[in-house]
Amino acid sequence: MTVEIVSVGAWAAFDRILALDGEADDGATVSVLSHPPHEEVFFGDCSINVAAAAAALGAGAALATVVGDDFETSGYREHLETLGVDLRGVAIHPGATSGWNLNISTPGGSSFCISHRDASRFQDSYSVPGELVTEARWVVVSESFGRYTLDAARLAHRAGVPVALNGMVGSAGPLATEFLDIAALLVINRAEMDALAEMVGADHGPSRRVITEGPRGAQVIDGERQWHTQAVAPRRVADPTGAGDAFTAATVVGLSSGLALPEAARLGSSAASFVVEEVGCQTNLPTRRALEERLEGRL
Repeated sequence: MTVEIVSVGAWAAFDRILALDGEADDGATVSVLSHPPHEEVFFGDCSINVAAAAAALGAGAALATVVGDDFETSGYREHLETLGVDLRGVAIHPGATSGWNLNISTPGGSSFCISHRDASRFQDSYSVPGELVTEARWVVVSESFGRYTLDAARLAHRAGVPVALNGMVGSAGPLATEFLDIAALLVINRAEMDALAEMVGADHGPSRRVITEGPRGAQVIDGERQWHTQAVAPRRVADPTGAGDAFTAATVVGLSSGLALPEAARLGSSAASFVVEEVGCQTNLPTRRALEERLEGRL
């Protein structure tokens, strides 16, 4: 398999998803809605979501991440192999779990995540799979933004492989500037972009950016040119978790196949519209044909 996209990074691999029946104001007591039940566990993690979505779209996708023993016993490896993800770059930290996220949303549209990291805390003690990174067409870096992911970005940059940053690069702290200097593309939501701009300045970073704004669409920037891309409407919204990762994956797949940035971002918006229709980041991953049919109004 030709590796087009390598997704790099580790955080927490499993999601529990809670919807609250009210806003969680200070001191308030709110109830968890009965669907989905909080006991159900979904496959997740930003970097793995990106690889899974890219593979579902027909791209040659590989993963470079650090997980725990339960990556094998949970069925996650088998799930990704079925999608066609190249897992040669997956490192299993012995004796650790892959961690979990508690993703919580409210009726007003606010959301937050509580994460228990385990194996990914040891990410920076591992070496990046250099062959995968340097032979790819694109490298996508997601959290956590530390030495391991920065090494991947550096390797790719030296090899002439463009690097896309997915999401919270501001969490890199003093390393954020180097990540931004290396990157060819930044895909980030509006709140994350505002926080990043306060850290390093609004103009620091790659000239190609996509700033997502949920149902309001996205701002697409390519040098001096700017566009506003309308959000692609889903049939329903069941769960917003993972929409941003699917957006990033489809945008990079589009760029890899030769699309201009605005058209690639439209693919990203279409991919996000599928993911939000079901609970879980990887429950409703679309094919490339499905993306295009929805953009044409046929699905």
